[in-house]
Order: sequence, then structure tokens, then C-alpha cells
Amino acid sequence: MQLLTCPGPANQPHGCPVLDGRPCPLAAHADVIVFAFPPSDPGTQLVLGEHPRLHADVPLVVAPPSADEGSTVPCDATIVAPCTPAAELIDIVSDLATRHAESRAS
Repeated sequence: MQLLTCPGPANQPHGCPVLDGRPCPLAAHADVIVFAFPPSDPGTQLVLGEHPRLHADVPLVVAPPSADEGSTVPCDATIVAPCTPAAELIDIVSDLATRHAESRAS
């Protein structure tokens, strides 16, 4: 498994393509996306809101760093509790990545 990271929508030196309504090249080729930014941040909400339109075929795991009231995530996202043990998160991501890779191959 290969791991690629993104600093988030607020920290892109050339702007986040998703905030401009364009697909993200990292997300477009991913087998699974782990989203670990605070869901209540406005930029985060925009990116999460665009996921179903731009990358609906890529499984999404939302792993917030803390409990966040008033945030919304795509209905097909896998949501893990804050402070989920790393081994458990790795198992969830690995399983989703494997299933997505298999569906792309068929």
C-alpha cells in the first residue's frame, strides 16, 4: 500500500483544486481517502461537500482529531471515533482500499 498526504485545503501553496470545483489528482487515483481535518472548518466542509460529486467512487474515511458538533460528512463516508487506535484505523483503511482496488480491476 502506498500512502500519499495532503496538507489540507487551507495549506495548499497553489490552492486546493476541490475548492475550485476541480477533481483532486491525489484523490482521483486513491483507493481510499482518510480525511483527518477538523470537520467544522469551512474549507473542510467545502471539500467534504464536493466529495460525492468529484470522487464518489473512492471510499472516504472521516477520522476527525476531536468530536466536532455541527459538521456534516457525505452519507457514504466511514466515520471513525476520535482517538481510534491506529491499528484499528489501519485495518479499516486497508479493508476499504483492498475492496476498492478489486472493484477497479473488475
